[in-house]
Amino acid sequence: MLQRPSSRPSKNNILTFLSQLLSVCLFLVSSLISCSASPVPDALQVLLSMIQATPNVAAGDVYLFPGSGENHGMALAEALEIRVRIASEELLRAAFSPEYSVSEQTENHHILQDISDSGACRFSTAASPQEYVVIRCISRADTHEAARLLLHRLNALQKQYRGTDHQALTERGQVIIIGKYVCLVVSPDPDAAIEAARRVITKS
Repeated sequence: MLQRPSSRPSKNNILTFLSQLLSVCLFLVSSLISCSASPVPDALQVLLSMIQATPNVAAGDVYLFPGSGENHGMALAEALEIRVRIASEELLRAAFSPEYSVSEQTENHHILQDISDSGACRFSTAASPQEYVVIRCISRADTHEAARLLLHRLNALQKQYRGTDHQALTERGQVIIIGKYVCLVVSPDPDAAIEAARRVITKS
């Protein structure tokens, strides 16, 4: 007597189907995560957002730190018609270690390179101490070292402009840590600049 073939799926077929279903589910989950996650902003993006949020910005030049990683902010800089230069090592050494010896300046510059993967700054070209610096550190553990260097820069500006019409501006200057980012702001409205930086950083 002939037997009717079983209509029940075999164990191997079930396992194959479940394996395929699992692969599809994992693909969908990874796609959703990649679509919803915003790219981590680079230092230039944060810097430009701070400048845009500040009224009465004095004329100045924008620089990228040598060796900075991805720079999505370049598209925004082009849209705003802002020229971005690569800062020389000499410029950065003098800016962040103005009162140190040459050897100490070099050491601090190397520290800055070692602890950051993205950096941007804007130095005033007018007779004004307005300044913006953003450093994205490799880890949060490095932020306090970066803040030390930026506080030294802020103290130097306050000393330079003490007794001038710009003294109040430098006294309102701030150095703030937001996640892995450290920002220096000397501007007419530092609170607005910092809030703009916080929005860009925390939305990622």
